[in-house]
Amino acid sequence: IDEAALCGLAIVYQTDGKTDKTIDVYRKALQANPSSFDAYYNLAIVYANTNQIDDAIVHFNKAINLNDGDASIHNNLGVLYFKKNMYNDAKNCFERALRIDDHYKEAQQNLEKVSEQQHT
Repeated sequence: IDEAALCGLAIVYQTDGKTDKTIDVYRKALQANPSSFDAYYNLAIVYANTNQIDDAIVHFNKAINLNDGDASIHNNLGVLYFKKNMYNDAKNCFERALRIDDHYKEAQQNLEKVSEQQHT
């Protein structure tokens, strides 16, 4: 089975709420294609949604290495850094997201939250 088929299967498992199977299939997709942006990104989302923050950060960073021009990745990574009280890293991510898309309201709101947190 190729990486695209495995990613499709993982989405089915994810839709069914089968998190362990979802993670396993995304890992297999990465074995099939270690340069799969979609597999890294989607696996990071699964980790983030299951509060596996460190694993999510690792996989978002790997996705960024493959595609640095996606504002949502930087925003999502910033949210995770914010949850870990890593405010400077979070700020850098939100600012990067806004350099990519200066109309990205969620990133702007998140940047404001970081600024408020840093000034308390």
